[in-house]
Amino acid sequence: MASYWIVVRRENRELLETLSIAFRGRTGFDVVADRRLTRTPRRRGPMERRGPQLAWGADEFIVAERLDSPFSVC
Repeated sequence: MASYWIVVRRENRELLETLSIAFRGRTGFDVVADRRLTRTPRRRGPMERRGPQLAWGADEFIVAERLDSPFSVC
């Protein structure tokens, strides 16, 4: 069964709360705030290991499909 993350910009707390309420109790959907670190010129070191910074553009949220690992323990 497919499952999804609805990732909301961390600055948009109102949308996060609204979507959390809308998807409450729905199996396979999790609403989360974007917690990735942003890289600034003053910050040294590698980006967060979860991947490159995503360019949000005009989007306020992103829907990402989660894949179950074939190695997960049931």
